[in-house]
Amino acid sequence: MHGTRLAAALVAAGFLSAPAGATSPAATYDLDISGTDGTAFRAACTIFRDEGPLQVEIEGTVGASRSFAGTGLDCMVTQTGEGSLAIQARSPGGSISRSRTGGPNSTVRLRLR
Repeated sequence: MHGTRLAAALVAAGFLSAPAGATSPAATYDLDISGTDGTAFRAACTIFRDEGPLQVEIEGTVGASRSFAGTGLDCMVTQTGEGSLAIQARSPGGSISRSRTGGPNSTVRLRLR
């Protein structure tokens, strides 16, 4: 159920394609959240775009992989359930930011520009 809600929010916000009227080409930033099966998380992400930043709240469980069109990505991910998370963000140029959590209420921040 979390995955369905997450996918609907991302489609509604238009994350899966370049923003209309962008003045420079948007690149694709990838966010992957894995870890212990069933581990819940909440993320507050800012997607930087030519027309201004777009902020979104995401809730789900491990196994989430999303792509965002923009010029940068900044996410604060909080583990909300038992287990562990492995979070990875990847830029179009190949830069990778990785972090892990190990308990409820652990928070990590990943940024790529």
